[in-house]
Amino acid sequence: MTFELCLVKVGGAALTDKSRPSTLADPKILTTIASQLGTAFSTFSGTRKRLVIVHGVGSFGHPQAKKYNLSSGYDMENASEDEKEYKVDGVVETRQSVMTLHQKVCDLFIAQGIPAISMSPFHYVRTLHTPKSTKPDAYIRLVEAVDRALTLGYVPVLHGDAVLDDAQGCAILSGDVVIRELARGLRAGPSPKYSLHNCTFLTDVNGVFDRDPKLTMDEPPHLIQSIKISKYQVERMVNHSSSIDVTGAMTGKLQCAMNIVKDALEAGIEPIGQVIICRAASADAMHVLCGQEADNRTVVEP
Repeated sequence: MTFELCLVKVGGAALTDKSRPSTLADPKILTTIASQLGTAFSTFSGTRKRLVIVHGVGSFGHPQAKKYNLSSGYDMENASEDEKEYKVDGVVETRQSVMTLHQKVCDLFIAQGIPAISMSPFHYVRTLHTPKSTKPDAYIRLVEAVDRALTLGYVPVLHGDAVLDDAQGCAILSGDVVIRELARGLRAGPSPKYSLHNCTFLTDVNGVFDRDPKLTMDEPPHLIQSIKISKYQVERMVNHSSSIDVTGAMTGKLQCAMNIVKDALEAGIEPIGQVIICRAASADAMHVLCGQEADNRTVVEP
């Protein structure tokens, strides 16, 4: 039997106030996000659908990661003891902040009847020369752990994280990379156990626009309803974030969404599944999470 994956990435900008360190978003928004996920999960009962949630960390991780420049790691052979200790302190401080948010997020999901089980990438993934250059094999342990949790009836909840790196000591692993590797790894092999029903990116805007929707302009921004995967379009629709985001803001999310589609095409996987970007806690998000049509969203297509 093949199970249908419903992957959800809840962006850090939807969960936190990214303009203020370690600050949650409006409690009403957080409750709505969790409630909508709980409603969607309840509709999966008795079906082959399986839910996996990955969340960003927003103001609970990015400020610390930027302060210590964790994404660049350090020269493991030539760094001074003081530099190594500085980076170690940075990883500890960053993960402490991340886990504070992660516990709050899991509590919200559990309160909505979701059997959420915390799964931190730090315990399963070691990168090599940053996540960008790390091969998919590095995520096998994480993929296997998620598969096991799904088999036993849990909803795995993962997050962006600071992880160990075999070349530079430490690195920042974004939630976008995590969800891409889960989409790729869980569908791998000649007889995959899972197919992708949908992958939904919940953000603080309605989708991808032709210009930054948060800036005041003479001409209003236009929501792009559908995007065909091509490098030209990704470069053309760069979204410059005014807040701290060491993992790439909308540009990174769009690239990740396109990579999920591209990975399936290159591997000859059918069906590819829907990949959608929409606003968290909106009526459109509720429709998308339940597999229904929505008006205000961006669909990433082959």
